[in-house]
Amino acid sequence: MGNAQSEITDYTKAIQLQPTETSHYLNRAASRRKVNDYAGAIADYTQIIQLEPCNFWAHQGRADLRAALKEYASAIADYSQAIKFVPHSQWLASALYLQRGIAHAGLKEYASAIADYSQAIQRNPKLKAAYLKRATAFEQLGDTKGAKGDRQKAASLPEGQNTGEIIYGSSAQCIDSSKSLP
Repeated sequence: MGNAQSEITDYTKAIQLQPTETSHYLNRAASRRKVNDYAGAIADYTQIIQLEPCNFWAHQGRADLRAALKEYASAIADYSQAIKFVPHSQWLASALYLQRGIAHAGLKEYASAIADYSQAIQRNPKLKAAYLKRATAFEQLGDTKGAKGDRQKAASLPEGQNTGEIIYGSSAQCIDSSKSLP
C-alpha cells in the first residue's frame, strides 16, 4: 500500500505540471483504487471525462467503481458510454454488456439485464458468466425454461472461456464505435 501512496503523490505532482494530460489522472485513479480510495478514483475518472468525453477507459473505470459501490443507475450510464466508445473488440464489448446487465439486475431490471446478457453472448458465445447471469434473471421473471437452457449451455462450456483479447484504443477522436459492432 505504501507504494500506491507514493504513486498517488507522484501522479499528483505530474498533474500539477501537466493538468490536461489524461494519462496522469488514469494512473492516479488506478493507484487510488489500490488503496480503496474509490471517491478519489471516481473524481479522477470524472476529470478525464471532462477533458476527453470519449475516453473509454475513464467511463469503464468509473462504471466499475460505481457498480462496486452499488450506485447502479450511475454505473449503467457509464457502461452505456463505455459501450459507445469501446475500442474495436468484441470480447471487450461483451464484458461491458455483462457488467451493465449485472447493474440492471442490481436494480431488479431483469428484462434489461437479460437484453444485456444476450448482447454479451452474441459478441462472445463462450462467455459462461453471461449464460449463468441470464439464467438467474430468467428465474427472477419466472422463465424456468429459459433459465434451464442457459444453465445447460453454461455447463457445456469448458472452464476458462471468459478470456479474450483486449485491444487498447485511443480516444483521441470521438468515434462512436458501437455503430460498427454487429
